[in-house]
Amino acid sequence: MINASPSVKYGLNIWLTIALFSLFVANSLAIALIALKVPAFTMLSAEPLFKPFLAYHVNLAMLFWMPAVAGWVWCYFFDLPKSIIKMSLLSSLFALIVLVVSLVDVTSKVSLSNYYPILHSPVFMTALVVQVCSVTLLALFVATKAHHGQTKLFLAKSAAFAWLIFVVAIVVNIAVIKSNPDGLNYFEQILWAPGHLQQIVNGFILASLWACFLKNGQLTKTLQAVGYMTLFTTIAALIFSFIDINSQLSRTIFTWQMSLFSWMPMAAVAGYLLTQKLSKHNNSYLNLSLTVALLGILSGMLITPGNLTVPGHYHGMTGAYNLAFFALLFTIMPIQKNYQNMLTKLYGAGLIMLIVGLTWAGRIGIGRKLIAEQQGILTLNQSVALLMIVCGAALAIIISLLIIKSFLPKLNDLFKINE
Repeated sequence: MINASPSVKYGLNIWLTIALFSLFVANSLAIALIALKVPAFTMLSAEPLFKPFLAYHVNLAMLFWMPAVAGWVWCYFFDLPKSIIKMSLLSSLFALIVLVVSLVDVTSKVSLSNYYPILHSPVFMTALVVQVCSVTLLALFVATKAHHGQTKLFLAKSAAFAWLIFVVAIVVNIAVIKSNPDGLNYFEQILWAPGHLQQIVNGFILASLWACFLKNGQLTKTLQAVGYMTLFTTIAALIFSFIDINSQLSRTIFTWQMSLFSWMPMAAVAGYLLTQKLSKHNNSYLNLSLTVALLGILSGMLITPGNLTVPGHYHGMTGAYNLAFFALLFTIMPIQKNYQNMLTKLYGAGLIMLIVGLTWAGRIGIGRKLIAEQQGILTLNQSVALLMIVCGAALAIIISLLIIKSFLPKLNDLFKINE
């Protein structure tokens, strides 16, 4: 069992509630998004629904679910001031409320930027800004904490540094880019590099979650060097992008940085885990997290722009992230083993079908941001791939809701840690 910080008694269960709520709503919206891609469910003029649904789905996952998990991890690992945790939590809860209020502007136009589809609504954008600020507040304090030579603390602290780099990138881009904010390309320019940077944050958090299961949690020189190299190359790529934000060369450098370095902390921890006979941990979610991450990386090697190979890679990495978080939660709040194993197998089967289906569909020409009406008549292979996506997504979403439900009665147990 991993010891938690004293502050866990105050902040952990609230971060978990925010995270699980965000995941629940994001997954619910995913059902609607998939339905709009299926010809049998084609609706007249469905595009006005698709874009707002996509904006809420992606941002709930990217800026609420994943950062809330990061907040949970930081509160779990580090002894942070209660006042700071409280301010961060209140800000995040306020951001969620504002996001709900933004539904009144759901008919606003949407910029389908690469990482974050943005609803052109001041209320919607306010929610995102407040959420980023709430996580930044925690990250600032985590960045000052010592890692005490522990792998999980070093990686979690590196994630905080990466988050601060992410925030700097947004601020500088807003200051430098002079495009019209009402233009559809404005947010693509502002958020392209930060979107890449958040993947670095997520990679460090994922690696820190895996590191919780290392028999020897002491930080090795190799892993420390890998972490520093990832952060250094991230900063270097960002500085180069500031020189010429819109150049293809700066984007190519960022892409190569992600391809060559962003996965290294995850790979290093995974390597250590695999050498210590992972099955002895008796945690099926952890095993599956490693498997799905590998599948996501392989899917990333097959990416071609503008089609479903992109979300194939994305769902592989987010699936691994989810599973790693569930692995730690089940260690803290164990439920019936047979039930957990059943959920694991079903969730894993759904994720694998989804990732394979998305990657296959993308490789044979199904567009990433097109509804059924826009895609046109499908070939037999495209129809089969789409069916695999629907079945895999439906299974993964339904099981994820059962997983969320299984945690809810156990939330109060988090208060008992270290008592």
